[in-house]
Amino acid sequence: MTCFNHSKKDSVGSCKSCGRALCHACIAPGLDSIACKNRCENQVQALDGFLNKAVMNKYSTTVVGQAAVTVMMAGLSVLFWNLELPGFAVFLLVLTVILGFNTYRYYNKK
Repeated sequence: MTCFNHSKKDSVGSCKSCGRALCHACIAPGLDSIACKNRCENQVQALDGFLNKAVMNKYSTTVVGQAAVTVMMAGLSVLFWNLELPGFAVFLLVLTVILGFNTYRYYNKK
């Protein structure tokens, strides 16, 4: 397939907005996806932003589930401490901190 604008150059991809085949010279720089330079950049940037938000919303229930597991693990570690199993309680607390940190980091991604 050849470039839409340069019929003698091979295309390297298609614009995410209009579908035109583009060569390296016709691709807008600095975007995550391929877009026509000075033509479709704003539409492709908006589409990428929309898709990224959709992916985050898909996994938001996972984050809530991880937070719930974190709280339950903290409660279990207190229970095991009271049952005089301090080694296992400390192990659970360490796992709780790690899971809590990963949940926080994932939830606060930009």
